[in-house]
Amino acid sequence: MKQKTIKNIIDLFNSLFLIVGGWIIVVPISLLIPKKKGLFAVVGRTGNKFADNTKYFYLFLQNNHPKNKSFFISDTKSFNDDVPGLIKHPSFKSMITLMRAEYVILDYSAWYLNFKYHLSIKAKKIQLWHGISSKRIEMSTDIFTKSKLGGLRKIYGALRGQIIKFNLLSSTSEYYSKNLYKGSLWFKEIKEFGQPRNDVLFRTPKEADLIGADSAVIAKLKQKKKNDNTIIILFTPTYRATLSNDIIDYNRLNIFAQKHNISIVIKHHVLANFKAIPNMSNIFVYDKRKDIYPIMSISDAMITDYSSIYLDYLLLNKPVIFYIPDFVEYKKADTSLRDDYLEITPGTKCKSQEELHKTLIEELIDNRDNYKREREDVLEFSYKYVDGNSSKRIYEYLIKREL
Repeated sequence: MKQKTIKNIIDLFNSLFLIVGGWIIVVPISLLIPKKKGLFAVVGRTGNKFADNTKYFYLFLQNNHPKNKSFFISDTKSFNDDVPGLIKHPSFKSMITLMRAEYVILDYSAWYLNFKYHLSIKAKKIQLWHGISSKRIEMSTDIFTKSKLGGLRKIYGALRGQIIKFNLLSSTSEYYSKNLYKGSLWFKEIKEFGQPRNDVLFRTPKEADLIGADSAVIAKLKQKKKNDNTIIILFTPTYRATLSNDIIDYNRLNIFAQKHNISIVIKHHVLANFKAIPNMSNIFVYDKRKDIYPIMSISDAMITDYSSIYLDYLLLNKPVIFYIPDFVEYKKADTSLRDDYLEITPGTKCKSQEELHKTLIEELIDNRDNYKREREDVLEFSYKYVDGNSSKRIYEYLIKREL
């Protein structure tokens, strides 16, 4: 408890330093620096590798935008130097790039750290967010809606650069524009252009797509697919603050997978703090810090729980199974879970490992796809476009229209 209090005090001090230094020193300097037309600064997530919507939009820029007009900015210390146009932050080059950028591209709210918001005060901010969700986000969460300090929190967030009015927010459909983003994020315009990270689902992953991915696991799975025609299943449990590995018996799962020629890829949430799970004959642990999207197109099914990743997977029209043995406890602990979770999750809900094994046999061995129609129904209201052109739509809209 004492350590948590100390951490909160340090975080508050850092935020106040960010606000005071940002507005008194950084912003006035930034206002004096002329912008460079057509310059894109794509901001990666703190602590993450090359991944998610910013990764795939940046790769599109590198292939379709004039050279020296787009850069990837990251304040992650151990970053993959294979990323073309990488600029590490803070540095003189990153600060100048942010101050001169016409567009700053983001996909989460904590991008502002190390004065990135104040440095790019004149730039047009394009929010790609990190996925449509079965949970409430940002200003729709209890910390804002049920707190007497909600208004002050918004002001505090605005001064830091967390809660700002984005020039453009890219959604996936009218349904999610109204039911997820409206009231949760501020924006001048919202367009249903799709998510750049989903573009890779519609193509054979290229060499650049594999930057930031767990290439070793992907290579093993491709080999097993070629040699043994193994069934590949992605298991993507979401973040739980207090849950242990006891949610499933991995040894038992591995024996089951061996028997039925199944390869299971476990990809934990990046914030998960689970005990290490050793690689087994038919279970492969995917680096939780790395990009999972290049492997989706070669997989055959997904097991997940309360994670929104299944909404991306729907684009592949492959089975999704929901393993939720702790549903009652999780719903009590995580109040951000939407009330209609059970209605918008098109797949069998398994509440025990026995049910999970049985469902895997029915749907993947016996080929009984009982939720195909339901997946199509959810897909229809979740996505305006089912293609690999999200990045292209966003880019062309920015270039052709003055926001």
